[in-house]
Amino acid sequence: MKSKKSNKRKSPFILNITEILIALAIVILINYIGQKKFTRVDLTEDKIHTLSDRTVAFFENELEGVVNIEIYLDGEFPAYIQKLKNSIKEKLDEFQAYSKYKINYKFVNPNADKAIADDFKRNIFEDGVRPMYLIDREEGKEEKIEFWPGAIIRYKDRQTAVNFLQVGNYLVSPPQVNAGINQLEYNFVKAFWELTKKKRYNISFLRGHDELNNAQARMIRDQLLEFYNVDTVRIKHFMVSDSSYKEDIHALDKTDGLIVAKPQKPFNEKEKYIIDQFIMNGGKVFWLIDMMNVPEDSLAVEKFVYTEPLDLNLDDILFKYGVRVNKNLVADANCGPTWRRDTYKPIYNWFLYPRVSSNHITMQNVAPVMLKYVSSVEAVGGEEIHKSVLLETSKDYKIMPSRFRLSYDFMDGYNPTLSEQVRKTPTVPLAYLLEGEFTSHYKGRITKSFVENKAAGFKEKSKNTQMVVIGDGDVIRNELGYSNKGNLVPYRLEFDPNVRDRNGNLVPYNGNGIFFLNLTDYVMGNEYLIPLRSRMKTQRLLDRKEISLKRTKWQIINLLVPIALVILLGVAQFFIRKKKHAHV
Repeated sequence: MKSKKSNKRKSPFILNITEILIALAIVILINYIGQKKFTRVDLTEDKIHTLSDRTVAFFENELEGVVNIEIYLDGEFPAYIQKLKNSIKEKLDEFQAYSKYKINYKFVNPNADKAIADDFKRNIFEDGVRPMYLIDREEGKEEKIEFWPGAIIRYKDRQTAVNFLQVGNYLVSPPQVNAGINQLEYNFVKAFWELTKKKRYNISFLRGHDELNNAQARMIRDQLLEFYNVDTVRIKHFMVSDSSYKEDIHALDKTDGLIVAKPQKPFNEKEKYIIDQFIMNGGKVFWLIDMMNVPEDSLAVEKFVYTEPLDLNLDDILFKYGVRVNKNLVADANCGPTWRRDTYKPIYNWFLYPRVSSNHITMQNVAPVMLKYVSSVEAVGGEEIHKSVLLETSKDYKIMPSRFRLSYDFMDGYNPTLSEQVRKTPTVPLAYLLEGEFTSHYKGRITKSFVENKAAGFKEKSKNTQMVVIGDGDVIRNELGYSNKGNLVPYRLEFDPNVRDRNGNLVPYNGNGIFFLNLTDYVMGNEYLIPLRSRMKTQRLLDRKEISLKRTKWQIINLLVPIALVILLGVAQFFIRKKKHAHV
């Protein structure tokens, strides 16, 4: 007789209870981990929906109190506006998690109470929130709807307004809303930074040497005004009493950052001394220097002109600080367009307008910067000053001499792709960031009594500071054009009047503005906005060497390869069908 084995099975009830308890334990564990460690998965290529490390650091280091936000985007809206509202909520939920719930927010409908709606909207308008309009199409009807895509942010005793869409007199469309969604983190963090900053730095544009004027630097000045106090400053002043110039040794006392943008006249030693001591006291200087005079305007009436070096009397002081701006011009195969002054037509590949980039943080995910008649910049001196390349050529560049003949009709003379010139380095730096403790240019060059005079305040070694040297003064110069009313208006720095779409509209082309704002923030210590401002699609440049030398080859390939593929597929299908039906 076979022995019976005990086959006791658990009842279905016990199994179900066990499964429920295990599932409940897993949910509790996941929630516990979620409270301790917040995370999310972002599958976008540029990670535009993931908070940057700088934003997280801002919440951890800068927020000392609670931020209260009122968003005026509540109500019934079309789907693309609802998408904006949902994106705002998701972004603020992220902010709450990373800031340990120092962010409080609520959505408000400005039209909720009809009795006070007009007064309410008038108040938020005065606080900086702007209304926008859209067309709602339902059941064959069109209705113009007003809505308020903005917020008021309050922190301690301060408040500021945020508009999520670019303000303007136009009807809002889905592409504009998508652009606003991509800029949510930037707009919020910019507002938080504005409310929490302890000091607003002073940026000054130097005057007195025929630098870029207010109209030529209008756009970058307006952009800098969002974050800094911006003004102009003169070191030397004309004295009417004796018809002479006198330098003011205290001219830069209230300046934190000095922009020297395309000077055309030489500096005297007193001016250089005042700037030197400004640096010794921790001041930051942005040297945007042209070392060559290129009289391109004369090409309107002349077949050719000659370039010549400029003498700004800055070579020695820049050499002391660690760089040399060479008296040459750099041509590059990756280049932008220029406007012919003689025929009033564009040249789309003007090799003396390089479009360049680098791996520096200020250029990450930023469109190429277009430089105009730029000179190469060379690092010199020892290693006590840290030197970082900000901008550099492509591998297809050509160094032009200090004096040569310039002509619109002699393009091959500047074409790097046709050059047999021996290149000493794969690329050439065009801009440097210098960081460290600088030695005064005037150390050992002035009298001992002056050095020891406490009233003079001479310093021969600087604090830890930074300076920027770019071999082009036009890097922040905006183009000027005329409006429909005939008024002179500046183009934004990302636009070039020669680059338009099929409908004749300007399209973003250059990264000059974003690059210089990033650079200013980096030098002035306001680095939180750099990775957010740079979240734009970079243009993928074509290989201009391939275009110039192998244009016909690629045209033939583009024409014949698709035809050959169609023929090949047709032949293959013919033999497959023949083989398939051969025995039928």
